[in-house]
Amino acid sequence: DDEERAQAFFLNVMASPLAVPTLVNAASADVTGLELLHQAERRVARLRAMEDDEESDLKATAALLRERLAKKRWVINPVHCHYLSHWDLWIVSCLVFTSVVTPFEVAFGDGEFNALFVINRFVDASFLFDMGLQFFLMFQQNSRSEGMRWVSDHSTIVLHYLKGWFLLDLVSILPYDLVSSNDGPQSNFKLLRIVRVLRLLKLVRVVKASRLIARYQTRISIPYSKLELVKFVILITLFSHWLGCSWGMLADMSGDHSWLADLETRKRHGKLSRPFGVYFAAMHWAVMSLTSIGYGDITPQNDTEYLCCVFFMLIGGCIWAYIIGSACGVVASLDKHGIAFRNTMDQINYMIRDTGLCEETRIRLRTFFDQTQRVDRLRGYELLYGRMSAGLRAEVSVERMRHWLESICYFQQVTDDSLALIALRLELSVFAVKETGTLPGRLSVAHRGLAAISGRIYSAGMVWGEDIVCRRELMRDHHLFSLSFLEIYSIQKDAFDDALRKMSIQEQSVIERSRRWFTMRSLLDPRLREQYRSEALGEADKSSTVYKGEQAVRDKLEQLQVAMKGLDSEMRLAHLLQKDLLSKLKQHETFAVRLSEDTGRLVGVPAQSRCFPRPEGLSCGEPPT
Repeated sequence: DDEERAQAFFLNVMASPLAVPTLVNAASADVTGLELLHQAERRVARLRAMEDDEESDLKATAALLRERLAKKRWVINPVHCHYLSHWDLWIVSCLVFTSVVTPFEVAFGDGEFNALFVINRFVDASFLFDMGLQFFLMFQQNSRSEGMRWVSDHSTIVLHYLKGWFLLDLVSILPYDLVSSNDGPQSNFKLLRIVRVLRLLKLVRVVKASRLIARYQTRISIPYSKLELVKFVILITLFSHWLGCSWGMLADMSGDHSWLADLETRKRHGKLSRPFGVYFAAMHWAVMSLTSIGYGDITPQNDTEYLCCVFFMLIGGCIWAYIIGSACGVVASLDKHGIAFRNTMDQINYMIRDTGLCEETRIRLRTFFDQTQRVDRLRGYELLYGRMSAGLRAEVSVERMRHWLESICYFQQVTDDSLALIALRLELSVFAVKETGTLPGRLSVAHRGLAAISGRIYSAGMVWGEDIVCRRELMRDHHLFSLSFLEIYSIQKDAFDDALRKMSIQEQSVIERSRRWFTMRSLLDPRLREQYRSEALGEADKSSTVYKGEQAVRDKLEQLQVAMKGLDSEMRLAHLLQKDLLSKLKQHETFAVRLSEDTGRLVGVPAQSRCFPRPEGLSCGEPPT
């Protein structure tokens, strides 16, 4: 029974899509039907478990995507909300008002109901509204599993704010002004002084500026070194203001035995004007104490003032030391490229002194490196490109070169991804003034400067070498002469073809149509017409026997031509020797005739027989051939 049940189950499994080759091997082996049944059941159970796991993973992924893509109600995304930037600007204005006006009001104000009181209540209402806004504002959270993400769950946002900035915001918006203004005759004067000092807790609102800076620091394009210097200036100015207000409030609380009473006694002008005269005197002492100048014309007069003076000087000394140390470091690194340039020029001067170059070469060398400051900075950006992601690097490269890439006809209908393939392969070249060069097989653009190329002047943004889409043999060689310091971005033929192979079929077809047009234009050049005609007829396969035989015949003909040239030179030399021999033979013949005449006259020999014997076929007086 078990074997029959196993065989039936095996046949059903084999007929189903879950059949696997292992079952066939098991069936061919010498095993019992019960073992085959257990093996098939385990295989089916594993497949079903895998399907359940995959289904659960897909459901979890779909739920996560649905949660991320769903529009959350009652929450505000700081990135997409345009009104929030205007509100933050208003909150910054309120923070500036609070940090400047509140210490002055606490130190020198009288707490009366006036326009300043109304403005304070309006500012308090603004901070109260901003405090309520924080319960609906999304925040960024960095987790190891999901990375940096915006939290959109409303309950999580509320809990995050309650655990964080809620207490500080609550302390800063309490109405201390209303409590301190109730200073009737029945009030305790010391308690009112304490409540008056508590109004300084509004300065806790200034901490809110750190949140705003963290939110907008990625949108600020000002160098961080300059921002640090601005921060130092704001810090020293704000702390001097707070220190002066605190020193002025001490004079008001000490009464007739204060530094203010002593100053007014020693001064000829009498009492200082309230409140600005007292404020200016307190600021005078604060700046002197903070910068460690110390004229000594304002001194503490009681124990409280001495104690506060020591505390203020300790805090001011620490802040002044921090500002001086940090500012020196920032100023030293403010112009890194300038420091590197000056070091380079020093090395050049050392090289000139050691090598003894002439004056003209020295001037050209210094001028070249002076012009390459910007080029060194551009090449230094390659390190930043290497730290970017692949997509961001391609996007930045396209934005840098888009204005001239799209000016080329066959790049106007391609996507940004295809333009990135070209932009990432561009190379920067530099030419000094009055320097010549050749850029064979390149698509180039003048990035900066002037150049004369093939009788035409090219300026920044102008392109040449568009025939890079053609075959290498049909491309023109561009001879360059730089009229000024010249920067060129170019791409080689091999890199261009590699980028072209990675483009889509539609984009390749567009470039192929441009290739045919540039090929026809190249054919109009007489220098290339005959070469293209011979190539269009087709070239023999260089690995075939026919080509090898033809090549051997060509080599033999070249050898024969060389031998013929040698024979021709030898024949010319023989002809010259023959002429020389004939002239000498003629001279000898004339001498022999004269000698025979003289001899015959002496011995009486007839004149007809006065010739010397000649070779056969050569008569007397006939020149030899």
